[in-house]
Amino acid sequence: MTFALIFPRSRIDSYGIEVSQQRVWLILGIVLLPVVIGLIFLIIWMKSKKLVFMVNTISKERLEVELKTTNTDNVEEFIKFLNQNMLTL
Repeated sequence: MTFALIFPRSRIDSYGIEVSQQRVWLILGIVLLPVVIGLIFLIIWMKSKKLVFMVNTISKERLEVELKTTNTDNVEEFIKFLNQNMLTL
């Protein structure tokens, strides 16, 4: 089952790229650092990094699209396109 979220342009408050990592793996990695398990948690923490393109609306709704690559050139071009179109409203 697929669905689409459509936000009217007048309702979009902001959009951008967000980077996040799971801190729990970093904390476990540091606490257990002398043990080999700590090294495994540090590797998991490094792998947990996510790039997400986010669109926020005035009503606090949020659309998140996880990016599978660290190359954000296309996303930055899309943001420029959105900026140009938002100004023409």
